[in-house]
Amino acid sequence: MYTKYTNAKDEEVQQQVLDAYSKAIDQIKSDGSMEHGMQEAFINLYPVLQSEASKWSFKLKFEADEDHLRTSIAAALGALTR
Repeated sequence: MYTKYTNAKDEEVQQQVLDAYSKAIDQIKSDGSMEHGMQEAFINLYPVLQSEASKWSFKLKFEADEDHLRTSIAAALGALTR
């Protein structure tokens, strides 16, 4: 539908495509298949996303704030033992 809409030069044809898309979405919502359809879409998209994400590389530099961590843990444990 997207391709048909973007390739259409006539506003009337574009409106027909939008109407058809809207009707399809309404049908999906009314018959309860939207959740399943979205799930399937993400499952089908996963290999593409995995392939792309595997190319990413990150560098991370951090310093541990051990004193703050120790204080936070002590405070949390203190709250549990009260």
